[in-house]
Amino acid sequence: MEIIAQTSRRLELGYRQDNSLLGVVALTLVGLGFLGFGVWGIFSGRQKILKCARIEPELVECQIKSSGIIGSQTTKLSGVEKAEIITRKKTNVNNRLRKDTYGVVILGSGQKISISVVSTSNRNAKQADVRRINSFINNPRQFTLTMEEDGRWLGFIIGSILIAVGSVVIYAMWQMTLIIGAVFDKTLGILRIQKRSLYGKTEKRSWNLQEVEEIFLERSKGKNSNMYSVNLKLHSQLKCLTLLRTENSLAAETIANNVRKFLN
Repeated sequence: MEIIAQTSRRLELGYRQDNSLLGVVALTLVGLGFLGFGVWGIFSGRQKILKCARIEPELVECQIKSSGIIGSQTTKLSGVEKAEIITRKKTNVNNRLRKDTYGVVILGSGQKISISVVSTSNRNAKQADVRRINSFINNPRQFTLTMEEDGRWLGFIIGSILIAVGSVVIYAMWQMTLIIGAVFDKTLGILRIQKRSLYGKTEKRSWNLQEVEEIFLERSKGKNSNMYSVNLKLHSQLKCLTLLRTENSLAAETIANNVRKFLN
């Protein structure tokens, strides 16, 4: 915000150029990204049911049914030989080491089919599944085996959280308003403030100049540097109006000093 025009009777503050479009687009994409991943999480939740049957003492056939909101798929595998654990190695992301994750696959007829809905860092749980399947395969006295893993609730919970976060971001952007203009008019004896939401919704309000109690500069610590706010306190408002928030201390001081001098 800067001084657009100033006379002895009128002071106008505002922005000559709107630089907020890039930030609005970025925040909108963040919100839509959360919504998209949330929907994907809900629809990607799957339930897998493994059913194996012994056709002959040395011949085992298995059927894996994978089902979810978007449909189901059944895969058959004959000549099942064994089950084993697959390991997804830990990776370094942003200098943080992620743990290895484990899943279970069954092998037979030159194929390898995953029976895990989700991978987990709990190797013991997957190792127990492998032992159970291999015990069935190697025991001619067992004729059927059924195992089930349901990840639909996990997908629903994670997806719902992401959708909620995305909705909050979009709603907050719609409701958040910034002061884009202020006119102090001594001739009319009024203060006119124009606000605009990040999505362009505008709001105009007016007060009697006599309601202006104080104009003050406030400093706060930002993430990488100090932030300076030019605040306007009115008798009829519980909260102060923030005319400007910037990292530029000189710009903030200039606005605050000019408004003080004009009002005095």
